[in-house]
Amino acid sequence: MKVYKLILNGCKPFSINGAYYRKTFNKTTECRRWESQILGKLTSPGNKEIIRQLRESADTSKFGYGVYFKYEIPSTNFWNQKGTISRKSMDLSNIEKLLLDLIFGDDIVGIGVDDTNVIQLVSEKSPAKDYKIIVQIKLIILKRLK
Repeated sequence: MKVYKLILNGCKPFSINGAYYRKTFNKTTECRRWESQILGKLTSPGNKEIIRQLRESADTSKFGYGVYFKYEIPSTNFWNQKGTISRKSMDLSNIEKLLLDLIFGDDIVGIGVDDTNVIQLVSEKSPAKDYKIIVQIKLIILKRLK
């Protein structure tokens, strides 16, 4: 099965913890700015073509999606002064949801499929020179019980 690869150079992960103003469902200015940056990267020529291919193959009666996220984080933010992983590198589970929603749910820029169709999700973070998010998506044939 083919693996589709999106590259989001220079994009810092954003935590769901900072996405909403307290006790409201209104997104913070920082979150809206981050979403705008991600949507801009998704519309770059290479990524736009991959999204188009995924849209064309989006048959949720036959396929679910497998998603692999790799968050590359500058070493200065990945490690703390003690030499252990810094809190600045963020919790993986807190940075997956917002990105999933943008890639899958946006009807104009994204695949246009509800992210409930993601049946496999793997994430990792690693130290790097600069920020980068790599997203690999594959179609997984749905097996139905008889």
